[in-house]
Order: sequence, then C-alpha cells, then structure tokens
Amino acid sequence: MSVEQKINNWAAKTGKSVEELNAEINEIVKELLEKNPGMDLNKARSRAMLVWYARYKSSLRTTAVMVEFIALGLDVKRDVTVNLRKEAEKMKSENWELALQKGYIDEQGNILDFRKTLKFGDKEVENKQYGQKLEPVYMRTVYGVAKKVGEETIKTAVLSLRGDACENPPLVGVKCKVPVYVRKESDDLIELSSARNWKIHETVQLPKETIMEMLSGAPLLKPLEKVADTDDPYSISKVLVIGKTRTKDGKYMVFVEDPDNEDIEAEPITCFMPESAGAFLVDVEEGDIAYLVCKGYWREREEGKQLVLNGFGIFK
Repeated sequence: MSVEQKINNWAAKTGKSVEELNAEINEIVKELLEKNPGMDLNKARSRAMLVWYARYKSSLRTTAVMVEFIALGLDVKRDVTVNLRKEAEKMKSENWELALQKGYIDEQGNILDFRKTLKFGDKEVENKQYGQKLEPVYMRTVYGVAKKVGEETIKTAVLSLRGDACENPPLVGVKCKVPVYVRKESDDLIELSSARNWKIHETVQLPKETIMEMLSGAPLLKPLEKVADTDDPYSISKVLVIGKTRTKDGKYMVFVEDPDNEDIEAEPITCFMPESAGAFLVDVEEGDIAYLVCKGYWREREEGKQLVLNGFGIFK
C-alpha cells in the first residue's frame, strides 16, 4: 500500500481530512528535526507517521474506508422504527397484559424495543437494545456513483445514512470524500453506510456539463417503461416534463412521459419527489427534456397497470 493510500485510509478511520492529517504529521516531523538536526527528512517523515499512528491506534481499528462519492439523488429522512411502534401500540390497545408479557411495553406503558435479534444482510445478530425504550432511528438513502480512494473503478453506489449523518448528506451534483463502511460489493455495485465518524471532505461542485455527460452514458440509463422491471437499486431515464405541482405536505409531483412516445393521448406518468428535490425543480419547466433519477413500480388500477415513479433527483 502506498503512503498516499495509507493516509487516505487513516483519514477515513479518524474522520480527519487528508490535509489535516498531513499537517499533524508535518508538525511531528518538525519536532523530530528540531530534536535531531542531522536526521534525514525521509526518515523523519517515516518516524513521524509511526508516532502519529501510535497516537490514534484505537481509532484506526474501525473498518471504515474513504470513498469519492457523487450524489445523483436522495430520499427523505425517515424513522425506521415507525412500523415497530405501530405494532406495539396496536398490541397495547388490544391487550395490555399480553403486550407487557411479550415485552412490547413496560409497566408505565412506554414502547420497548421487542426485537431480540436484528438482521444485517444475511447475518442475524443479538439486539443490544432489546427491552430498552424504543427510540426513533433515522435513516436516509443517497443514490450515486463512488470509487474507493486509491482505486480507479467507479461503481453504481447506494449510501445509507444513519442518525446525525441524515442531517448532513452529500449534496447532489457535488464530488466529495466521505468515510463509510462497505456493506456489499460486486463488479459494478457498491453498497455503503455512513461511518461513525461521518464527515464530508474536499467538496467540488461539478459543472452541469459534466453531470449531464455522466447521466447520458450511465449504465443504469433505461427507457421509462423499464424502470419498474429491474433489480437495479435505482434507474436513470430521459423524460419529457409535462408539468409539476406541490402537495400540501411539501412534496412535489412531476408529470413526465417518454420523449420518444408518439401517442399524444398517452396519460403522463406521475413522479413523486421529496421536498429535498425542490432546489432542482426550480429550473425545470413544462416541455423540458431532463434526466430523472428514480425507482418505479406498477400500481393496479381498474383500467390496468399504471407506472408510478419515486424520484430522487432531476437534471436538465
């Protein structure tokens, strides 16, 4: 592993930027040279890295790595304990004694975490919060592309943010470096989650032309009618914007259709966008051709199946 890769890994594990880390090492080099005037500079640098490593050894035990990440869309912050809370409240209202017996509530009626185990992918682990008061757990998903620092392969990426990281997501259209845990990885997809020392480093706003070029050649680019029939974590589609509106709860609805569709009587497709997408919708108008980052699903209607979209980002 090169010195550059090693420093990038250390930065990911400690939450420091590469610049901060190098500055600390350089300060140690300065101290070493003052105490040993005849010491070779390269030797002083190597020794300084050993001294720095010894200081932060406990922080470096984490499995976090640093990745370069470009966000193309993100969803809303959500409390993933909502359904658990509803289940417990239902049990509590129907049979208080049984709810107490099964660990859904305590004597005061507070909702408890009644899950004895938790699933992480294929693994099932003991729930250390079992029997404790059920607190909200906030999560948020960011969709984009990423590559590990020091590597060249850029992959489709899904980043799960947890807790405080939900309040500080990567900005859409901005390249940055972030410390993450790699949950799953294949040749073309990497699934990530925010590290405990979450911090965004080295942000660079990408030019609009760069983003559009990236989207137009993206491996997940597909026609609208295909987005509901895929196992991909998200899709990118070229769309014609028919209109847009805002709902009472602050969300947006964008009405789109395939720009190559020649059926002038075709019903537009409804795309629900989170409030966070508002900044990108300012410049999007009726008649625009845009790239939509989304997921699709089929809704059963009396007249047949209807395609509905959940959007995370839109670019024109």
